[in-house]
Order: sequence, then C-alpha cells, then structure tokens
Amino acid sequence: MLVMNASSAVPLARLSNVASGGAVASSGAADTSSSPSEIALYQQWCEQSKFKLEESFKLNLRKRLIQCCDTVNARVSSCGIDDKFVLTVDDVKRFADGVKYEILSWNGVDMGTCTKEKRTFTEYHKTAQNWFNRNKAKIYGNHVFYPLVFGHILNFCNDTKFPSPLAVDHNRRMHLFVTILISILESKIKFHRTKKQPL
Repeated sequence: MLVMNASSAVPLARLSNVASGGAVASSGAADTSSSPSEIALYQQWCEQSKFKLEESFKLNLRKRLIQCCDTVNARVSSCGIDDKFVLTVDDVKRFADGVKYEILSWNGVDMGTCTKEKRTFTEYHKTAQNWFNRNKAKIYGNHVFYPLVFGHILNFCNDTKFPSPLAVDHNRRMHLFVTILISILESKIKFHRTKKQPL
C-alpha cells in the first residue's frame, strides 16, 4: 500500500497528462518538461487511488449482491418454491476480479481535461472517484449483473423444483425468470450519504 500525505503538493502546470506509465503530453509525446520527482509523485497518486477504489467497491458490491440474493429469494418464496438462490465465495470473487481488472487498467487522471491543477492527493482522488462513478454502471453491468442475471439466476430458474401439482415447463421457468428480473430492476438500494438508487 502506498501512503501519501494528502497535503503534499506539486506544481503541475506543465503536466498535461500522467498515466501509470509516465507523463504524457496532450500531443502524445513524452513531457520532458516535468521533473522525475513530479512524474513519480503522480504515479504514486494514481496507484494509491486505485487501491482506495478497490477497497471501497468491495463493500459496495457485497451490499448489492446481498440485496440481489434477498430480492431473488423473496420472489421465489412468493411463488411457493422452497429452493434458495445463493452465490458462492468463488462466484463473488469472479465478479470482484472483473471490476478490479477495470480499476487496475485505468491510466490515471488525464490532466489535459482538468480545468484545475491537482496539487494534492485529495484533489487527485476526488477526480479518480468521479471517473469510477461515471463508469460504474458499465463496469458493473459487464462484470457483475450480466453474468449474475443471465448466468447464475437463469440457471437457477432452469433447475428450480416447482411444487406439485404445478406442471413444469419452459414457459413456467421463463415466467419465474422474468418476474425475478423485474423485481431486480425495480429494487432500490441506499448507501451512506446517498439517496436510494437502482440496485
């Protein structure tokens, strides 16, 4: 873990963009006007931001998955079905690894698009958090909700044991899946200091 004093400052007027691989000018050429110490500090801020984003999303993801499982099981129970939908530790790890990959692939704050210089880590990480928030729906959709809904939940519905004497057919299983999907889409979740938002 990299630890950087949030009050540390650096003159960044010359730095148009710093990625994890080094300083890059807006034209794509290396920014030789930036000192090695400036570049190294920005690289540390980038890595520290990735670490903080990774730690925070794990708690966020865990809460979403718990509520998702509760939503599925509430719908299943209302249909008189005794089966329970569960996710294994390995399932959750695969979801988290996908999100982690996107965070670690991020190149850092593009200073060429910033209206103000980032003089402290606090300012830098705020922009990093904004990047993740803007891209969270796509990242979670690709690595969490698509495999969760159209993999795990769909397979669960296909394997569900319906109570006798109800006939078991494809249409009944598909109806169960669609009602679960609607429940997930309508479900709301609340985090600290946020309003209720879609699951």
